[in-house]
Amino acid sequence: MTKKLILVALVVALTVCELEANPANTASSPFNFNPGWKLFVGDSTNAAATDFDDSAWKLVTLPHAWNEDSAFKVNIHDLPTGIAWYRKHFRLPADAAGKKVFLEFQGIRHGGEFYLNGEWIGRSENGVMAFGFDITDKLKSGENVLAARIDNSWNYHEHDTTATFEWNDKNFYANYGGINKNVILHITD
Repeated sequence: MTKKLILVALVVALTVCELEANPANTASSPFNFNPGWKLFVGDSTNAAATDFDDSAWKLVTLPHAWNEDSAFKVNIHDLPTGIAWYRKHFRLPADAAGKKVFLEFQGIRHGGEFYLNGEWIGRSENGVMAFGFDITDKLKSGENVLAARIDNSWNYHEHDTTATFEWNDKNFYANYGGINKNVILHITD
């Protein structure tokens, strides 16, 4: 019985210590950022601009590989590759004022250039790993526009090194291009 009381007391003490180390007011509010994207397959001029007319673009929900319709219909060597643009118009919740805002992309295929309200926010070139951006300073109080130029060419070269990916081989895995993983918006104190 004494051992059980000591064990219970230890668990309670550890729980209290954990709560004090991670108070609730620093919690992040994650938002599913997958619905409401627009897609254009090709390299559209000025698609990063806030006032760009994307009204004719295809409405998609992420994850969405723009070449997914070719899956299992063509040989992997014949799978379409190239550039596709994704855009999303959004407003932040009213309680986001004064908080930090981060975008988490759980993966794209291969390289991507990202813009918020017409300003470049960053690049990802790993093709399979998650990455993110602190977008706090580039947000507007009204409508915001996020644009992503994704390139899944088999011969994609990294911007800074001009090297190709060692794992970018047609035998490694199917090249389902675009934003083919989830996107999450995090709002935190």
